[in-house]
Amino acid sequence: MQKDSILNKISLTDDVLKNIIVMAPYLSEIDQNRVFGVIFGLLKNADTDRNKTKPKETG
Repeated sequence: MQKDSILNKISLTDDVLKNIIVMAPYLSEIDQNRVFGVIFGLLKNADTDRNKTKPKETG
């Protein structure tokens, strides 16, 4: 029953970052680390992809 009351209190939005912040306390430490690793990997790849698509400066 306690799980149902927790689920009723959770209000997710269209903002992924806000949803992660809301849900993080309900994850185990291992799951929090896993989510952090996934987000870190996505951000690192996004930065690499952005650098690949950046026009080269001529000078």
